Amino acid sequence: MEKYQKFLNALRAKAIVKVVFETEGKKRLIQRTCVPLDYGPSAEHKDRTERYRFYDLDSPAGEHELYLLPKQIIDITVTEKIFNPGDYVSDKPKWYTKRDWGPFS
Repeated sequence: MEKYQKFLNALRAKAIVKVVFETEGKKRLIQRTCVPLDYGPSAEHKDRTERYRFYDLDSPAGEHELYLLPKQIIDITVTEKIFNPGDYVSDKPKWYTKRDWGPFS
C-alpha cells in the first residue's frame, strides 16, 4: 500500500503509526512512533512545500511535532493502537486533510 494511503487510513482511524524516515541530507534512518496529524503545505516552513505532519511520541528530545517531506519517508506502518485527538490538539486547526475527529476536525 502506498505511504500516503497508509497515512490517510491511520489519520481517519485515529491509529498511531510507526514511521521510518531519512534525516534531511540522507544522513541516517530513524524510526519513530507518531500520531498522524495532517498532510499539506507547512506554515512552519517558508517554502510551503507539502509535508507530512506527525506528533512524535518517542523522540529522545521529547514529544514534538515532526514535519517530513514525502521523499524522506521510507515506510509507514499503521498500528492497532488508537489515539484520542483531544490529547494532541488543543484548538480547532485548519487541516488540509479531511477527517472526522469531532470537535477537532
